[in-house]
Amino acid sequence: MIRNKNCLKFTIVILIAIISSLVFSKPLFYYITNQLSKSRSVNAEVLIVEGWLPFHALDKAYTEFISNNYESILVSGTMSDHFILEQNGCLIFNTEKLLCDTSKSTPNILEINAFSELSGENSARFKVYINDSLAGDFLSRKRNNKHKLIWNSSLSEIDSLTIEFINDKRGSFGDRNLYIKDINFNNEIVIPFHNKTKYIIKQKDGRGKSQKIFESNAELAKNYLLAKGIDSSKIKAIPTDLVKINRTLNSALTVREWIMQSGYNINGINVLSMGIHSHRTWMTYKRIFKDICNIGIISVPDYEFAWSRRVKVLRTLYEIIGNSYYRIILLMI
Repeated sequence: MIRNKNCLKFTIVILIAIISSLVFSKPLFYYITNQLSKSRSVNAEVLIVEGWLPFHALDKAYTEFISNNYESILVSGTMSDHFILEQNGCLIFNTEKLLCDTSKSTPNILEINAFSELSGENSARFKVYINDSLAGDFLSRKRNNKHKLIWNSSLSEIDSLTIEFINDKRGSFGDRNLYIKDINFNNEIVIPFHNKTKYIIKQKDGRGKSQKIFESNAELAKNYLLAKGIDSSKIKAIPTDLVKINRTLNSALTVREWIMQSGYNINGINVLSMGIHSHRTWMTYKRIFKDICNIGIISVPDYEFAWSRRVKVLRTLYEIIGNSYYRIILLMI
């Protein structure tokens, strides 16, 4: 018991020392962030892109692929239990055949499982339409929460339910996005985002551009890169199972398995990631592909806007802890 308490105290002292160094020593802080976000590319035939990257980072991936004559581009990413609305637009649930057999009349309780990427005054705002009528207007919180509606008619009268994201914005405060998981009817019927839905992005002229709903970050990123003009024969989405921890590791293992089964003869791979997370990605892929080929890392800037110093320090601390944790689990592979 005494030894455990001493270990805990030692850990706390070390963390306080690291935090103090990052907060009060700008040279050390910038040295660490520069090392974590440093690019180290190699001669490569294949470019791997992490599917969770935002659109501006995927634009960099497109430029990298076109400019350096890669043979193929592989997009990794986990299956997703939420659909992300990164632009103003509508996620439309077609419920006509899913609710027609319900016998309960009124009142019916509808709950939309959604959350905002940001909080406070920068929370995501969305409107809900049942059929074509406005039924609710919500400002979502940062954590998962259920937005409740009352429907005073039979559920069989609902042909569609539309969630419209209306306040997308990016700035020094961050990137305002909305995440939708599912709709719950009376705690009996749950319709997930990928069940009979379609996504419509609002255009400047007021019209909408429909996009297919995908169940993984890898497929979403692939679709975006295809729209940019990448040859469909040169791009492959390689999704992995939905996991809450070790997502980078699971993605790397899934990509390696796919490459081995495909019989690829590869001398070099560059992995494209973002900012201070890049070092953890590079370390993971180097370990997983150590006997297969050379691995390089290409790091794109975290965001097009500047984070506050407090946020930068917290994110850097998170990555330092994440890198330390990955060094331990990678030794077991």
